[in-house]
Amino acid sequence: MGKKRYMIYDGNTLIGTYTSPEAGEIFSVSRYTISKYAYSGDRLHGRYTVKREEDVLEREKIIRKYDFREGWDKAVKPFRRRSWMWKEKRC
Repeated sequence: MGKKRYMIYDGNTLIGTYTSPEAGEIFSVSRYTISKYAYSGDRLHGRYTVKREEDVLEREKIIRKYDFREGWDKAVKPFRRRSWMWKEKRC
């Protein structure tokens, strides 16, 4: 298994993706500080947001899956039969 990688943002702009020792060297903090900020969600030096790459990629995967289902419902809904089996759920 490889090292964990962290995505570092300045506002909404992605600065880069680094391992904790690389990021620690760039931002003059320990590698443990990088993982601590990624876990807590606080801003590093009051400016930079640190996120784990795994978390970001998983969130994107979930969003894409949701978009697919929404598109599928729009495509299939007009062709559904009107019967007790196809009753729409009311929210």
